[in-house]
Amino acid sequence: MISALILSVALSQSPQEPSLEDAWRSMVKADGLTSKQAAARAVETSRDVEAKQAARDATEANLHAAQFGFIPKVTASAAYTRVSEITPPALGLGDEGRFVVVKGPPGPVGDRQLFAAPDFTFPVFLDNGLLRAGIAIPVSDYFLRTLHQVTAASHSLEAADLDARASKLKASADARITYYQWIRGRSQQVVAAQALSLATGRADDVKHAFEAGGVSRADVLRAESLVESTRLLMTRAESAASISEEALRIAMRTEPGQPLAIGEDVFTAPEAVSDVSDIEKLVHEAASRRLELKSVSQAKEALDSQRATAWAGMLPRLDATASAVYANPNQRYIPNDGKWHFTWDVGAAITWTPTDIPSAHAQLVGADARVRQTEAQRAALEDALRLEVRQAWLALRESDAALSSTQKGLSSAEEGYRVRQDLFRNGRATTVEVIDAANELTRARFESVNARIDARVARVRLEHATGRDIAEVN
Repeated sequence: MISALILSVALSQSPQEPSLEDAWRSMVKADGLTSKQAAARAVETSRDVEAKQAARDATEANLHAAQFGFIPKVTASAAYTRVSEITPPALGLGDEGRFVVVKGPPGPVGDRQLFAAPDFTFPVFLDNGLLRAGIAIPVSDYFLRTLHQVTAASHSLEAADLDARASKLKASADARITYYQWIRGRSQQVVAAQALSLATGRADDVKHAFEAGGVSRADVLRAESLVESTRLLMTRAESAASISEEALRIAMRTEPGQPLAIGEDVFTAPEAVSDVSDIEKLVHEAASRRLELKSVSQAKEALDSQRATAWAGMLPRLDATASAVYANPNQRYIPNDGKWHFTWDVGAAITWTPTDIPSAHAQLVGADARVRQTEAQRAALEDALRLEVRQAWLALRESDAALSSTQKGLSSAEEGYRVRQDLFRNGRATTVEVIDAANELTRARFESVNARIDARVARVRLEHATGRDIAEVN
């Protein structure tokens, strides 16, 4: 009875530590970082978003290039040529004479008559100039190629735009999850620090009890061993927190020296999630909302248009042309008179190259294969989304159940540890029992923290899986 009284007095100065919730909330700052702020910053700096946006811009350029196919091809040229001197040829009816056609009085053959003229030659002009403008209109291509190419490019642009938006949503969800993992690491640091405080306090208590003659040397060594193992736990918690913080900094592209303060209190109740009772309804919601599925559908439409373009290679081609020439000498004026003359021409041509048919058929077969490939990709994506929705849904149910059970477990562990402390102080509990109670309290604290983080992560995953986060980014 006297030893128990001495032991109680020796341990009466043990400090009362703050609760896990109070210790955590002491780190939350009013101007600290929240998960939504982290997500917004990550979207702005994401490398994947930047790459998808660049791909989208490139696809838009391809659309403009296809639209330019409706513009007729206009050509313009100017040329100057200096030719060498030659002996001009002479025209005649034999060695004794030459002939010319001149205008005369009307006769049986009109007013043009042939007269013999000796030594008649055409003049030679050494300086030649040419100004030419032409236009070519690929009439058949407008309907068989260009129209389908523009349609395909339009669908490709829509698919690229959806991909860019989907990458933003993924970057946002990943950043929010990374933020909560950082919170998990910081929370585990708090738990480890509390565990170390408990272990250190118990070691001091046991030493006092040993000095009072209430416990053995083995109890002292056991308490000191707990302190060292808890220090290792603290080191591991610090390492995990450091890694999670670095991951968050990378996601947000923040400078290494820039401080990060916690601005979201995970000890408040998480937001309720509506309409989650029917898993099939959630899957249908994901199928109608997720941008990845819409992107694949647009890609298939683009391939269908490309397939139609391949048919054009098997068909004849119709082109309309026109040109204007201003030349000196102009070859349509005979004989040349050394003056500038203007002439024009218009025409149409149908061309068909049968040897292009095998190549066009091969392109058609390739287009068919790519269409089937895209259809298979869409089916695989639908299966993956169904699994993703179910996993997120189950994780939400488990995390919500864990919130309640871990809170009760924490309350039980806290009370159990308090009782073991009182019993130990009164000589009615052993050091092993107190250490076991302390370990149970630390485990309950870790589970409580993890349950709170898991509840928020599960909400982010389900929100993204069902496409409910689509309004978060442009």
